[in-house]
Amino acid sequence: MGGQTRAVRSIRTEECCICLDPLTYAPTTTLTCAHIFHSLCLAGIHKLKVKQACPLCRTPLSNGPEKIFTEANQRYHMVCSFVEEGQSTWAALLAPLQRELNKALVGWRVAAEMGLVEAHYNLAMMYEKGRGVAQSNSEATRWFLKAAEQGHEHAQFKLNIMYSCGIGGVELDYEEEKRWRMKAAEQGLAEAQYWVGRSFEGNDGIATLVNDEEAVSWYEKAGDQGHLDAQNKLGEMHAEGRGVAQSDVHAAQWYKKAADQGDAHAQYEFGSMCEDGRGVPQSDAEAVHWYSEAANQGDIYAQFNLGNMYHYGRGVAQNYAVAAQLYHEAAKICHGGAQCQLGNYYADGCGVAQDYEEAVKWYKKSARQEYAQAQLKLGLCYELGQGVVQNDVEAARWYKYAAYQGFAEAQFKLGFLFEIGRGVAQSDTDAAQWYKEAAEEGFSEPGIVWIP
Repeated sequence: MGGQTRAVRSIRTEECCICLDPLTYAPTTTLTCAHIFHSLCLAGIHKLKVKQACPLCRTPLSNGPEKIFTEANQRYHMVCSFVEEGQSTWAALLAPLQRELNKALVGWRVAAEMGLVEAHYNLAMMYEKGRGVAQSNSEATRWFLKAAEQGHEHAQFKLNIMYSCGIGGVELDYEEEKRWRMKAAEQGLAEAQYWVGRSFEGNDGIATLVNDEEAVSWYEKAGDQGHLDAQNKLGEMHAEGRGVAQSDVHAAQWYKKAADQGDAHAQYEFGSMCEDGRGVPQSDAEAVHWYSEAANQGDIYAQFNLGNMYHYGRGVAQNYAVAAQLYHEAAKICHGGAQCQLGNYYADGCGVAQDYEEAVKWYKKSARQEYAQAQLKLGLCYELGQGVVQNDVEAARWYKYAAYQGFAEAQFKLGFLFEIGRGVAQSDTDAAQWYKEAAEEGFSEPGIVWIP
């Protein structure tokens, strides 16, 4: 009777009948039987090896950690939707949204107290982002560690990142970094598997043994789950024969998988294989299709190659104006080949109005990236005085840059300047040497016969 009297008194005075503190002191949970208790008190009951029932009426508990966690998630995602729609911000949530977020946090804490690993991870993320709580890397790490020790692969990978950077209150520790990364990878987390592959390639700076075969094995695990970077890596390694037998067919297959997911780099690579007929039937039309997909995403290599397709009319109707636009897009982002080709277009008035000064501008940009053809063309502009003041010294300088890169026409031009002594001191010896190198590169000028 005494217990019943206490229970009745607690309901009337709005107390939690477990701890006897007022219900207003802490977040509460209402059971399906309508009795109300402090959430953390219910969590304590859940951890005991007793019948999971209402302390008052013994109705079986249906508010297990999974249900509490789900309800908290629903509250959180509702708040997220308002923020994403611009109706509030995380820094200054509207009061009703802040209340919902607080309830979500309480729900996750209760579920975490009940041992639900996903709740540990969610709390860690909230501390990391500072949502609803003061941002705290150390608290985030504490919750990540709780989740990771229970086998949560995303938490394990988070710890890998923290140890790799020495953040979140932990010291930089490559051994711990590798340990947590491997745990996540062994549980099947694709991102972790990809980075284990990278470590076996020696690309993270901490691999003790480079092993391309192991790298391929881990990339395949991640690639089979649709990991784009892993699929691109597998395309690269099959194409180069690293860790696997060289196979353009398999390279094309992996690039195609990533290309179908919309990855611009893979679309460019697969388009290149279609253009060359490597691993797939040669098809200019297919090349144009994949170059277009990648170019529309801003891939400068695809923009350049697609410009070439329009320039030569391969797989698409020849169109110099469209080619010029594509070259310009790639040239703006410092693609040396596109800058040189755009210079050619301005010099020749092809697809754009002829403008030698504009041609020189683009030749210079390309030449400074050590693009040999642009260096040759810039030398020609100085030699002929097109778009710049005529200057044999500058012409010889740019010819020399291209000549040292083995560009045969530049070697011949430089030899000629040495022969006649323009822009350089006259030297038959130097002239003969450069003529010889040009000839060995296969250069032939009409009317000139090389006599060894």
